[in-house]
Amino acid sequence: MPSLRYLLISLLLHVGVGLLLVVNIRLAPFPRPLSPPPGTLVLQARAVPARQLQEARQRIADARERQRQAEEQRKKAEAEKKRLAEEQRQREIRLKQKRLEDQQRQQELELEQQQLAEEQRKRAEAEKKRLAEEQREKAEAEKKRLAEEQREKAEAEKKRLAEEQREKAEAEKKRLAEEQRQLAQQQQRDQTEMERYKGLITERIANKFNRTGLVEGLSCTLLIRLTANGEIVRVSIVESSGSEVFDRRAEAAVFAAAPLPLPESERLSSRMRTLRTIFRPWDE
Repeated sequence: MPSLRYLLISLLLHVGVGLLLVVNIRLAPFPRPLSPPPGTLVLQARAVPARQLQEARQRIADARERQRQAEEQRKKAEAEKKRLAEEQRQREIRLKQKRLEDQQRQQELELEQQQLAEEQRKRAEAEKKRLAEEQREKAEAEKKRLAEEQREKAEAEKKRLAEEQREKAEAEKKRLAEEQRQLAQQQQRDQTEMERYKGLITERIANKFNRTGLVEGLSCTLLIRLTANGEIVRVSIVESSGSEVFDRRAEAAVFAAAPLPLPESERLSSRMRTLRTIFRPWDE
């Protein structure tokens, strides 16, 4: 230990100096003291009491004893550490050996279980095949019986349905033909009625049109949006006549002719809410 070593060295130095002082060693070689030259350092030796020397020796002895005890404790601790390490190593070896033995037993057990499972699988597979073959033969026989029965039933049902479908198709054909005829007649009547009202609307607009100062033969295409009672919502020129005056007078005539006549039927009236017409006032 560094601190103990330094203490021993210090004590040894003190003891050496004390011994030199006891024998009264003089530093100067002359028989009697002379006055030293100025600036010379003079050392005076003094005797060290025996009690102090004894105490110094005792301190050295105590320090050595403590050092011996510390070394003994260190060796004991080192030996104990080695003993514990060896015990730990032996425990780890035993534990490792036990784990290896457990693993080996586990592997053997798993192998036995696999062999048993394989035997059971083979037996189950054989039984499964036997039952499957038995079921297949039964199913095949039943299938043939049912197929023949179903074929006979299907044939009879097919004939019945074919006759029923033929009768239904014939009736549906007649019904659709009648509906188409009635629809065509209705569409013709609707178209005639809408053309009649369209003519009335064009005539009323033409009556409100101011022809003064305009060249005869001009025309424009109008898009008119109406309310349910014939009031004007909006008028726009789709195709211009080429004359700004003619176009503006045509728009004004539409507003002046409101409310425009519409069919009493809501079905026809709704179809005429947006009206596109070619306005030729000289043809009316």
